[in-house]
Amino acid sequence: MTRPRRLTALLALVVLTGSLGACSDRSSRSETGAGQAAGSPKPAGGPDGASARTKAPGADGSREPGWTSVTFSPETPRSAGQLRQAADRMKQRAGSLGLEDVQIDVTGGDITTRAAGDSEKSLTALGQTGALAFRPVVTVSPSTAGKCEDLRREASARDSESVTLCGAEDAEALDYVLEPASLVGSDVAGAKAQLDSNGGFWMVSLTFTSKGSVKFADVTAELATQQPPMNQFAIVLDEEVLSAPSVSQSITGGQAQISGSFTKGSARQLASLVEYGALPVRLKVSSVTRFPAKSG
Repeated sequence: MTRPRRLTALLALVVLTGSLGACSDRSSRSETGAGQAAGSPKPAGGPDGASARTKAPGADGSREPGWTSVTFSPETPRSAGQLRQAADRMKQRAGSLGLEDVQIDVTGGDITTRAAGDSEKSLTALGQTGALAFRPVVTVSPSTAGKCEDLRREASARDSESVTLCGAEDAEALDYVLEPASLVGSDVAGAKAQLDSNGGFWMVSLTFTSKGSVKFADVTAELATQQPPMNQFAIVLDEEVLSAPSVSQSITGGQAQISGSFTKGSARQLASLVEYGALPVRLKVSSVTRFPAKSG
């Protein structure tokens, strides 16, 4: 599934920081410090069975508002169990984002979501794969127009192989040749949307697992010895390069930050994708239906 372009624009400026802010994007200011966490409590564990839901629209018997339904189909056939796992993870994402009146069901080999109002964008975001990877950069060159979708499709689920992916820096479209992933989403123990220490901008703070912390320190130490662009570390979400900051020294402490032109909502969305991990199923939107309000 293609990641929404709005999120891409919001992540045009990305910074990784260690305890001393050792790593910064070539085209951005260096950011250090972390502010107060935006409240995004984990909901209770997902429900059993094929359905994961909160209160459905109109469940109290009153006038039912207009609502939107988005149906997702797996890109390749998947078992009912895998679809249920994906539905439960989507429910966790909805809870962490504070989305209300969301209903998520597995029916006939698809996952159907429903929420009150014009909620297409919010529901579509729940079905984003959310696969995160950190890949060392080999080369960077101007992008060939129109081939990004093909590159994403070819690179899908190839964390252990070298790939070519698209990204942007200073509004210039670029192609990145990248080494196999050094870290993936499972190396991240947690993610939070936070304000910086001065309350000026939103960021996403990552905490690596113990093994992920060692990997991160080792790979940043190696990258720091390389000449540009091979001293860059690409942050990749769903086969698209968010940014490729350069590394000047080993980053220890198991912490990193992704910062940029975030709103509170977009920072929480990215944190939710990372916090709950990638979906076990790659989904595509197969239909969107909007229903008008009805009188009770």
